[in-house]
Amino acid sequence: MAIPLIYPVIIGVLAGLGIIINSTKSDLGDLEGSESDCHQDFLNFDKNLTVNESKRISLDKARVAIEKKIRNYFKEIDLYNVPKFHLHGSANLGTQIKTYDDSCDYDVGIYFFKKPPHSFETIQNHLKNALEGHTTLRVNLRDKCIRINYRSDFHIDMPIFYTEDKKSFYLGSKGNNWSKCDAKTFKDWFLEKTDGNEQVIRIIKYFKAWSDNFKYKLPSGLAFTVWVEKYYVPHQRDDIAFILTASNLFAHLKDEHWSPRYWDCIMPVLPHDNLIDNLDTKQKYNFKEALGSLIEEGLDALKSNDYKFAMEIWRKQCGRWFKS
Repeated sequence: MAIPLIYPVIIGVLAGLGIIINSTKSDLGDLEGSESDCHQDFLNFDKNLTVNESKRISLDKARVAIEKKIRNYFKEIDLYNVPKFHLHGSANLGTQIKTYDDSCDYDVGIYFFKKPPHSFETIQNHLKNALEGHTTLRVNLRDKCIRINYRSDFHIDMPIFYTEDKKSFYLGSKGNNWSKCDAKTFKDWFLEKTDGNEQVIRIIKYFKAWSDNFKYKLPSGLAFTVWVEKYYVPHQRDDIAFILTASNLFAHLKDEHWSPRYWDCIMPVLPHDNLIDNLDTKQKYNFKEALGSLIEEGLDALKSNDYKFAMEIWRKQCGRWFKS
């Protein structure tokens, strides 16, 4: 696919950003073989974002040790059955990255096979007791999970589920709310939408790294995963596909909601929650400005005939792991 085929999308998005372009389709031209072709550099970026083998081994060892402690703890409590565990999140989807500070995370679901007799908060405290002294850092009790922090630059998040028939699953959250939800359903949706397309996986990782490059809060990696699946624009070059996808995302956000204040990202499976509901109005406007800057500067890089100039833009936008 050559870039002129989606030129109206780019022009519409840039016009929405207040960027005036007096041009025709031919002004962008066919970018194949241009001096600023950074496709290979983006492929190297993808490799740089991949968690190294030693840290992956450490994560796996930590997971095994945590699961053993939790199982042994609940064996001693008559009111509970012993939970089982299932890997969730980006590590399970192939979209895990190492962050700007060279850290990463793991998501491991805790599954009880009957409705717990106590509140979600009580279960969290049981889990905290089970892991007492496991690390030198404290266990955090978060809204929908517990988080175990490690000094070796990673953490493990553990959401809590129960099921009574192994068909309907319920996710716990503070306030003792249990909402129908199953991470496997999302993985099935993701695999169906991705359909083996490795470029989609890479672009999700690019967006996650790009958002991690900011000091202020932007949408989560899960939100970008959903958005990229919906608004992905393919191209044989990753640098072009990245900007086309960003432009397509921005265009649809503007079409669906007149103001960033009302932007949303709805989970495509139960519980169909808004994945950017945790952003306040200022943070949503910050995201608008950041996404607009990515599109504008990315387009400058694509149109340039100067490879070094293009690389400077990509390093600025994508962060420390973008290297030549």
